[in-house]
Amino acid sequence: MAGAAKPFIDAIEGSWIINGSKFYSGYADHLFNGIVGAYQADWAYWYSSTEDNYLDITFNQKTNVWGIPTTSYQTYDNPLKIFKYTNESWVYLGNTLKGPGNGSWFKLVSDLPTGRYKFTSGVSPGYSLWTEWFIEGLFLIKYLVKNGSNILKFNNSWEIIGSAPPTEELFDEYGMDYLSVINIQQDKVIIPMTSQDLDEGKLWRGTVDKTAFNIRKIEVV
Repeated sequence: MAGAAKPFIDAIEGSWIINGSKFYSGYADHLFNGIVGAYQADWAYWYSSTEDNYLDITFNQKTNVWGIPTTSYQTYDNPLKIFKYTNESWVYLGNTLKGPGNGSWFKLVSDLPTGRYKFTSGVSPGYSLWTEWFIEGLFLIKYLVKNGSNILKFNNSWEIIGSAPPTEELFDEYGMDYLSVINIQQDKVIIPMTSQDLDEGKLWRGTVDKTAFNIRKIEVV
């Protein structure tokens, strides 16, 4: 697993199976061990003018593939050929993208459907060296926020888009892909309370999830 090494904080790691590999040097499992930085001899190095260097991998969901090259050889983020195993044969799909050459994460290929793939050498200039890959699972996850009886989304500010409970249509139309877009502090959250009649007055009860809020003050209104 890639662990803490990921291209952006909200990236959701998918699942995969390595079926086989052959590199000029290095090992397939080192593509997914969470270690990035300067060159190490066991990192995956495609180095050939033919397709004899390869990674054979199965993605268990729709997938984006991200990569980060070694800081020692930042420009070695060259394209690879992509094949998909279909009807008992390998079908050439095209090439991954060329990286920016600055040693940063970038997306090699987008929206690969579930299936078995092979990434090979054979694209000029013939060498591609990676410290880490990240398999981003493209799961259909949408977020909305409930505040009292209101359902909200965040788009530079909070917008009320419906009433609780949220419907599937609300998630489809307004759901946020990532919670990190929420970049302001919420000053007030309405927490429903239940009441109980006493001999004199009422007792009100409410539950606050301390893991979800950094509570500074509680007001009863």
